[in-house]
Amino acid sequence: MPPPPSLPPPRRRSRVLVIVIVVIVAILLVTAVLIFYAEQAPTVQVTGFNVWSPDNACGLATNPISYGGFNDSTGASDEFSFQLPNYNTTPCTVVQVSTNTSGFSVSDTNVPVTVPGSGNGTLNLTLSLPNSGFDGIVNLVYT
Repeated sequence: MPPPPSLPPPRRRSRVLVIVIVVIVAILLVTAVLIFYAEQAPTVQVTGFNVWSPDNACGLATNPISYGGFNDSTGASDEFSFQLPNYNTTPCTVVQVSTNTSGFSVSDTNVPVTVPGSGNGTLNLTLSLPNSGFDGIVNLVYT
């Protein structure tokens, strides 16, 4: 009596299983890459602000002041208040504020600001951040 015929291996089932596993692994890899790059999105990290004046408004050409930094996302707009000490000890007025740091722009300033001879003036402004990553110092220029 001949042996009973053996069943052919279930190839179709194993192929489907391999395809499903490959698709799941590919989805997991794409998800991992997207998460990695989402966490690496560029940010704006300002390590400090340098405030100075080329025409020596309030003595800021010889006595520039600095403020601590901040972090935010690219393309954002942030509101700031800066104290302006008067190194000249006579009343002076800041009439314009700008920045010479590439990618940043200043708007919504409350100029002119009169700084008393023995005290501080408060300057409020909106700083628009660059659309690309930044890490460094921002220069604010007062005239």
